[in-house]
Amino acid sequence: VGGQTSATFRKLQNDPELRYPAWVGAAMPLSGQHEEGGVSMSGHVYCVLPLPSDQGSETGLPVEVNGYFALEQNRKHIKWPTAYRSREDLMDKRLLWNQCMLKEALPKAYAALLRDAIRIFREGSLPVLSLDVIYTAFPDLTKVDRKWDSILPVMYSDLLKDPVVYTAANGGSWIHAKEAVSDTLDPGEPAREAIMEILASANTRTASSRSSSRKVSELHGGSPRYGRGGKHRLLHHGSADRTRPSRGGGRQFLQRQAGERAT
Repeated sequence: VGGQTSATFRKLQNDPELRYPAWVGAAMPLSGQHEEGGVSMSGHVYCVLPLPSDQGSETGLPVEVNGYFALEQNRKHIKWPTAYRSREDLMDKRLLWNQCMLKEALPKAYAALLRDAIRIFREGSLPVLSLDVIYTAFPDLTKVDRKWDSILPVMYSDLLKDPVVYTAANGGSWIHAKEAVSDTLDPGEPAREAIMEILASANTRTASSRSSSRKVSELHGGSPRYGRGGKHRLLHHGSADRTRPSRGGGRQFLQRQAGERAT
């Protein structure tokens, strides 16, 4: 994991009892079963090899996660604290390792994935990478498993420093979230089409409406919104550094990893 890391994480990386490499990666699908124009995923976890897809073991993230997590003795599940966080939990270095991976390593890889996807989309070097595919790679906070949602504040804090919102205004461009006008109108709103035409004719930087991106406007809290109450719909982002085919299904993935030694 490059860049700044906590003293706890650096200490764990040098712990002779653990000997875990600080490596984690995230991959977003480019093709396969589509949901709302994007690709449907429930977030499978790998620790080099795929972990069993039992009930409650998936992340709820729209990406696949692969990293050197500490596992339970049966090697089938990631080690998590007990419900009541016993004294043993507080002293368990493997639990601390997993928390550092979730709060420091994975958010960097996820943000880099989305950031790189935007770059590749802008370059036009990967035709299969559409806005819909990119948007779908952004997490829906209502679907992320509670054990994994600790990655989101750090990931979004990093990501929203960059222009990661697409607007069709002025011929199309990527802007910062705080600069975007969020479309909060319901799709069935009778006046919606006329309102959007007026905004477009005025080159108002309106973010494309998409349910999977609504949480971005809630997180940055700074963009003006246009519509009647309730639902926030904002555009989304994406990233990756290479493509790889998956085994068996013919699906392709963009993936990004963080694995350099912490300093």
